Amino acid sequence: MDRAQKPANARKACLRCRRSKRKCDRALPKCLLCTRRQEDCQYETITLSSSGSVTSLTANTTISPDETLCPQQIKSAIVGKLRETEPKDVAHAYYRTMQPWFPIIAESRLGDQLPANWDDATLDFTLLCSTIMVICTIPESSTWMNSNDSLLKDLYLSTKSWIALLEGIGVNSTEVVQSRLFLTLFEVTHGLYPAAYISISGVVRAAEILKRGRDLETRSSEPSSEEERVELCMTWAAIKVMDRYIAIENGKYPPISRRIHTDAPDLPYSELPFAVCPVFRSTPFSPQRQFLRLYEATNLLDRVHLTIYEPTPRIAFNLEEGALLVNTLVSLRTVILGEAPEDKRIYASGLLICNIGLLLVYDKCDRERTLNYNMKEHWIAATLPLQNIIRDVSHLIQPLNDIDDNSLDSLPPFAHFLMYKAAKILTNSMRDETSFNTNIQILKSLRDFLNLIQTRWLAASRYLGLLDEDTTPRIFKALERERLEDESSVSS
Repeated sequence: MDRAQKPANARKACLRCRRSKRKCDRALPKCLLCTRRQEDCQYETITLSSSGSVTSLTANTTISPDETLCPQQIKSAIVGKLRETEPKDVAHAYYRTMQPWFPIIAESRLGDQLPANWDDATLDFTLLCSTIMVICTIPESSTWMNSNDSLLKDLYLSTKSWIALLEGIGVNSTEVVQSRLFLTLFEVTHGLYPAAYISISGVVRAAEILKRGRDLETRSSEPSSEEERVELCMTWAAIKVMDRYIAIENGKYPPISRRIHTDAPDLPYSELPFAVCPVFRSTPFSPQRQFLRLYEATNLLDRVHLTIYEPTPRIAFNLEEGALLVNTLVSLRTVILGEAPEDKRIYASGLLICNIGLLLVYDKCDRERTLNYNMKEHWIAATLPLQNIIRDVSHLIQPLNDIDDNSLDSLPPFAHFLMYKAAKILTNSMRDETSFNTNIQILKSLRDFLNLIQTRWLAASRYLGLLDEDTTPRIFKALERERLEDESSVSS
């Protein structure tokens, strides 16, 4: 049958047939039933409103064939959502909340190059500001995604729509890639899965297209300055950080970036910008220096993932590789502890990632030891320091007893998974009577910390729910029951 003679059909039934629950043939411009009944026939259309709403469904508005969706319409929609803020407000929110642990935006972009108003801002920069505000906004409640009047939900879903629209019209740039990354970061910090796992793949592919110039529609642009080159390099490193962290949170599936085969190897830590800069050597706890430690730690975290979930064919769990990873993680952890002040160590992202890697190996080793009584001596010796990791993790949160809102805003979101993993290991090892009381106190402090930060990062609520499934509340109830029984026996 000739395709040119095939009649055009709408994707959905007309509004009148849908209201009457009639079978509609979806013929255009009028369906057969409406034609026979001599009734008006209208189909649902999607239009872009400049009043701030991204997409709206209307029955009386149609898009003419010659009308196209232009970038200016998308920018008008974004500005409509940001109408109560100014570019300087977004810059202030970024420096207060994200820059201490994720400093990937060039300082000039939010400094001397910052536009005075949204009219002077580009579409890409306006989108980037929107994603920054999504991350910096504190959720109204733990059920904000189920609420129809949540401002954060509206901004989050709108930003996802804008990114999809820009992708559809072929717009890709450093700011767009950063916007994708920040939105994925938002989904991770609030436990929005599988959205985060899906989004990170789009971030990796968009960055790879930008990096390799594989876009067939537009000319690939090279960085025009050293600052732009540094920003691109830091952005790609940040993507790998998030990709590896998401892979660890989700289990056995490998990072998306590991599947991309390119001629250029992973950029080593020593060649990253700021790595050998004398200024940052003198200020080891600067955001840039700590970000590089974070990147180095996630490189090791990826090797932990490989060792645990992709063993060699000869042995179920590579003991030699595991022992080497433990020693390397402990060495990097020692370096970061020397750079970070004692009361600021909870803000050192690289330290958090090192502890996560050590706990993962410790948990794997403990399970392997129950199955293999002939484990090699060098492996047992390598895991001995890991028994003190949980105690050290609990010491990280002690300075946060009198935490204020500003300190909570700048807390890296990697902390909640670390506390959950430590609490889970403690819950599973409650049979050890030699340190039972100590473990109970640590477990309570870890749960209190998750309760504290769930007002900022809702992923902590998700992990508290998982701990409850591990019968943690039942352990506390049993302890309380034993205490009451002991008191009654003493009184009698």
